[in-house]
Formats: sequence, structure tokens, C-alpha cells
Amino acid sequence: MIACPFMKAKWLSAGSCFIPGINAVLLHDHQRALALIDKSLASYNPTFVRGRARLLSQKAESFYGRGYIEESVNTAEEALMLACSVGSNKTISRISTLHSTLTQSTWRKERSIARLGAMLSQ
Repeated sequence: MIACPFMKAKWLSAGSCFIPGINAVLLHDHQRALALIDKSLASYNPTFVRGRARLLSQKAESFYGRGYIEESVNTAEEALMLACSVGSNKTISRISTLHSTLTQSTWRKERSIARLGAMLSQ
């Protein structure tokens, strides 16, 4: 059991802590999601690599939602490196989906998007 910093007086099993930034991403409230995810990452245990990769992939989605393509790709690359290091196929799939969305967007010719595609194909 762990104490969840986002829910007062609640004890949850490890890995099931409610993180507000994730819900903001799902609701397409990208500005709020970025702030909440940054706050979460600042206090997130660095040994939880899989969770950190997931948060970073969602941060990349939020950057894309705000139209910050370079930041989105850079964050996605960081998330991909972490996800690959722990074999997190779910996060890798999420980044692949983001890449597919980027390749269909008006920014599809950006070098950074091609670089992310090359990382995904390795």
C-alpha cells in the first residue's frame, strides 16, 4: 500500500494512484494537463520508470494538443527511450499512435517527426 499524494487520507495499492494530469489529457484540457503532469513528474519516484514513461507520453500528447510540435516530439522521444528500457509495450504503442497522428498532420514534413519514426522502427 502507498499513500497517494493526490487524494487526502487514501491508501492505494502501488501503481493505482489517481493522477489528475492523466484525466486532463483524456478530456483534451491540454494546458491544465501540462501543468498537472509537470507537478506530478516533479514529485514522482524516479525508480518508477514505466510510470514516468507513461506520464511523459501523455505530456507529449498534450504538447501536440497545444500545437507545440518540437516539444511534443522531444518529450515523446524521452518517453520512448524509457519505455523501451523497461519493455513497456503499452507506452510504446501510445507513442506510435502519436507518431501516426503527427505524420497525418500539417507538420508531417518536420525532421523531428521523421526522427521519432526512425526511433520507433528500431
